[in-house]
Amino acid sequence: MFNFIKKHYLALALALLVGLLTCVPQYIAIQKMGTKFQGIYPVSNDDEVYYLARAKDVSDGHTFLANPYLWEHKNGDAMQVWLPDYLLAKPLSFFHISIERGFTIYDFIFPLILTGLSYFIIYALTRDKILSLGGAIFLHLGYLLYFFSRPTSPQFIFIFWLLTLLFFIKYIKLKEKKFLIATIFTFGLLFHFYPYFWTFYVVLTAVFILLGLIQTRKFNFKPFLYIILGAAVIGIPYFVSLYHSMQNPAYQESLYRLGMINTHFPSGVSLVALSGIFLLVWFICLRRKIITGSKTSLLLASGLIAVVICVNQHIVTGKNLEFSSHYLYLAIVWYVYTAAYLLHKIFANTKLSRYRASVLTVLFILVSAWSVIKAGQLVSKTARAYDWELDQQRYAAVFDWLNKNTSPDSVIYANQAMSGLVPLYTADNVFYAREANLFFLSDQEVAERLIINNYYNNITLDFVKANERFIWGAHYRDEYNHNQSKNKLRKLLFLPTQDYEPIPANKIEDFLALATKIKAQTFLKNLAKYRVDYLVFDSRSDLWKQEDMGFAQLVANIDDFFIYKVNR
Repeated sequence: MFNFIKKHYLALALALLVGLLTCVPQYIAIQKMGTKFQGIYPVSNDDEVYYLARAKDVSDGHTFLANPYLWEHKNGDAMQVWLPDYLLAKPLSFFHISIERGFTIYDFIFPLILTGLSYFIIYALTRDKILSLGGAIFLHLGYLLYFFSRPTSPQFIFIFWLLTLLFFIKYIKLKEKKFLIATIFTFGLLFHFYPYFWTFYVVLTAVFILLGLIQTRKFNFKPFLYIILGAAVIGIPYFVSLYHSMQNPAYQESLYRLGMINTHFPSGVSLVALSGIFLLVWFICLRRKIITGSKTSLLLASGLIAVVICVNQHIVTGKNLEFSSHYLYLAIVWYVYTAAYLLHKIFANTKLSRYRASVLTVLFILVSAWSVIKAGQLVSKTARAYDWELDQQRYAAVFDWLNKNTSPDSVIYANQAMSGLVPLYTADNVFYAREANLFFLSDQEVAERLIINNYYNNITLDFVKANERFIWGAHYRDEYNHNQSKNKLRKLLFLPTQDYEPIPANKIEDFLALATKIKAQTFLKNLAKYRVDYLVFDSRSDLWKQEDMGFAQLVANIDDFFIYKVNR
């Protein structure tokens, strides 16, 4: 162990640095808040509160995460995978560590592991420490430091994507059965972690087998077929759950809110172009015998091809679920690994070998300098207390009251700013939150809940545009962006462009008509359709009418907040 640490101490130091740069800025931000900090943790990533709320729901006993926000859907079908959240929440519950505190610990541990894995993957490909260290610095200190600050996905689950690749490479090189089994196991777990990860490896392995057979009919494809089949067996519970989910009446509508669009038009142009460039360089190196058709070489080429196929499978299926964005980062990681491998071979097998030390030194300095600058810029943004985070500290007293005075799984009606935090800092649910529509829910119920949740606010065209994701999720925004990509291609081909609506006018009209209908009824009549136990109004920002609260009793007035309990 000592010799191992001595050999790779710089990689260990880098991993520790990345872990610290991910977790420490949050503590600095808390320190800057001083006495104003009341326990509502600052966040460094847009989706952080969402993933923490998922983990909190698991710790509250709702393992399958049917909906961490809405009581009526608490025991329904699981819309998304739940195992990563379970694995993260349960150790914290066992040691009586709160979710928000525990995830700051994870912010140190997981980026550290990710950095180490990238280093050792490149080292397994090249046996070159400077290339391995430079690649890890570029990815984890520079390019992906912010990306891997987001908890659960990708911070936790990407570890298993990297482990699958590392074990795959180890098996190819050493042909030891333990690495074959390890590859199958981690690959199988990906079925329960993230669909974009396992689909990538299914395509990669299939392409790898095909390239191997094209190269020689003596190619032993059986072990790699076992990898796919073995992983699929581990993934059987996922497919069973998926089958049950597909029977849910709200399945199609919910999927479209996640960003599903119907299209056969190619996407991911930048990824296709980058993959094409790397494949061209790979092919030139192969023709000039700089690299051979070894399994390692074929594996890297297979990954490049897999990226192109994955981001464009909708050309055949007609269904696109944000493929370009969800495959982007794993593609970038793959490009860096491939670049390191090709550089190593070029310096090892050409006349450029005499310049290896000087060229790699210059590259290392440039990559390190760029990465340090990027890391510094990110830390300066995250290690500060923003006004809205300071304002949220006011909620702490309300959450404390709710924890002491409400039974678990009570439903809280509050404004959107507070509703997003209630499931994290209490054991309660909310009437509606933006993240609630990421789970199985009909479009009609989504619209109704949002309108009722804003009953005393003016619902206008501007309101609809500002709350697009609260109503339709990512669907129309993704569809509009995809259509703009079509126009870019039309311009390149000197074809006339087309006009597209960001949101269909008839959808806006339908929503506004529903709002008019709901507002024509009393507040109580609208609430009666759903469970509500407590109403919380913020006198600084919320509008409400005291005379409409005859069905509820004022039970607490905490600073700017008025808490009503619904009479039953």
